Amino acid sequence: MSLDSQQPAHWDVLEEHLHADCVVYQIVRRRYRHSRDGREGDFFVMQGHDWVQALPLTADQELVMVRQYRFGSQKLLWELPGGCLDPQEPIIEGALRELSEETGFTGNNAQEIGMCYPNPALQSNRSYFVLVHDCIQTEALNWDEHEELEVKCFPLDTVFSMVDSGEICHAITLNALFALKRFLEK
Repeated sequence: MSLDSQQPAHWDVLEEHLHADCVVYQIVRRRYRHSRDGREGDFFVMQGHDWVQALPLTADQELVMVRQYRFGSQKLLWELPGGCLDPQEPIIEGALRELSEETGFTGNNAQEIGMCYPNPALQSNRSYFVLVHDCIQTEALNWDEHEELEVKCFPLDTVFSMVDSGEICHAITLNALFALKRFLEK
């Protein structure tokens, strides 16, 4: 068979059942059937709210970033301010809310510049990227119960050097920075 002779087929959902409720996401078991050859299998998917990442730029073209402990990696990681969108919350409003809560920064002319599926093999949600211009610190911090963040502004060249060196290694932040770089090069 030639590598390009046939596209992968879509799989049809036959049934879905809640497997576990983990507060911020649910794990569902889905039974799928291959649409061409009839194979069936059970797959587990994490379902949760969509996420948003703010790309807050100051008037001096510095990017506001946060560093926090991540329980999955057990490491302190530099990343963009962001989090879960509330149900029915518009993307830009969610980005501005997360930016203010995590950093105390606010800004102008927010615009959506991209989106990714964080891990489409296991998760159904999306993460949106919102560029916010002319950011300044105007608000008090309003962290969630288990948040503890370092907030710091970096020149864009430094941010991309941190990517190159591996100092920034959070996958969603990397995707958002790729979207930012492409946006700024237009």
